[in-house]
Amino acid sequence: MQFGRRARATTAALVAAVALGGCSGDGIPEGYEQVQTGWMRVAVPEGWVEGGQVTDRWTESYQDAEGDAATVQLLLAPEWGETDALVATSSVIASAQVGGFPGFRIVDGPETDEEQNHLLRDRVDFTYEGEDGTYEGVLWGLADDEDHVVMAQLTGKDLDPDLVAAIDESLEVTG
Repeated sequence: MQFGRRARATTAALVAAVALGGCSGDGIPEGYEQVQTGWMRVAVPEGWVEGGQVTDRWTESYQDAEGDAATVQLLLAPEWGETDALVATSSVIASAQVGGFPGFRIVDGPETDEEQNHLLRDRVDFTYEGEDGTYEGVLWGLADDEDHVVMAQLTGKDLDPDLVAAIDESLEVTG
């Protein structure tokens, strides 16, 4: 997957639990490293390269390879703002739908607990059309009780469910 400037900007506009035996002593899945930035903490696969800031809000990114060789990208907005997770994810989704993200479509994600507080944690699974086919994505918004919101977005041609689960389980607001 090629992540040129346009793709990064477009992606930024959007923007199964890990088995205990596969975790290190600190709760980070084996093969991952913990990244602490701004108000958030997340597990990133070891060996992924930092891609840097994409926009003013999406200030950090990681990808599975350098430059155009990358096939999967993780964007982080470690200090999205002071609101709630549902408002934050909804604003990103609205931008994707209205902002010309070709073929953007929300897809069914994992079953969520009906008691889940979407103001504190919201997840949206989606697909979109890239220059070379259909891509998958997951957008997470998390907030703490003080309305510190962080966002993460994972995109790729064919997302590994174990990768999605590891990131999903590790995301935390530390604000």
